[in-house]
Amino acid sequence: MSLFAFVMGDFLKPPVVEAIDASGYHGVVGDLIKVSARDDFEVASVSIVIRDAADAVLEQGPAALVGGQLTYATTVAVPAGETVTIEAVATDRPGHTGGKRVTWTNA
Repeated sequence: MSLFAFVMGDFLKPPVVEAIDASGYHGVVGDLIKVSARDDFEVASVSIVIRDAADAVLEQGPAALVGGQLTYATTVAVPAGETVTIEAVATDRPGHTGGKRVTWTNA
């Protein structure tokens, strides 16, 4: 495959968020949400947005690469019984995005 074909293939294909692992999230400040994302060339960044049931943003920020894993440490507590949506958006070098959403309830 030529370099041009590789670059064009990457340019035409957005990144993919494969999974959002909220098993370490318990609605407490400092809990960790892990994300798996991939791209043909490179995932430049991953951002996390947590929204309440009315779709209002509770918190948002970048995931950090910690020990080879994209990780987001939460900054806002979620009350017991509240359901939130966790969205991860991956961005590649050309600026294309791909995302995934999961619903989580603080049981």
